[in-house]
Amino acid sequence: MVGKTSSKCVTGAAFLTAALLASPAQATGTIACEATDGSDAAIMLGVGRLPILAVIGAFVTAEGQDWSLDGSVGTQISVGQGFMDSDQLLVDLVDTNIEEVLISLRLYRNSTGKSSAEAGVLTVHNVGAYPVMCEEG
Repeated sequence: MVGKTSSKCVTGAAFLTAALLASPAQATGTIACEATDGSDAAIMLGVGRLPILAVIGAFVTAEGQDWSLDGSVGTQISVGQGFMDSDQLLVDLVDTNIEEVLISLRLYRNSTGKSSAEAGVLTVHNVGAYPVMCEEG
């Protein structure tokens, strides 16, 4: 994870890691983002990448609230939609009735040679919008 790590984010990361380890082997990875504004906002996604983006795990924390895809931590959410190409990643997470977008991640990438950067905005409905920097694993 980027920068300081909150205990809630570590707990969520542990749950997500356990879920990913229990999943069948496939082209999977993680995307971990933390707010750059000093808040505790963070998102960690478990993703499958063949042939399209599939969000297979998610943990989000912001302003003392938590959300997770499997409901093991905080409020349960569902995947609304996701898109990824070489320049951007767009993910919307919704309530379990699929009535409202609760969380969105808009991540933009740039790379040249061996250098790359990933940054964007994490928006949590009725909570806030946070600038984030991310790492993929």
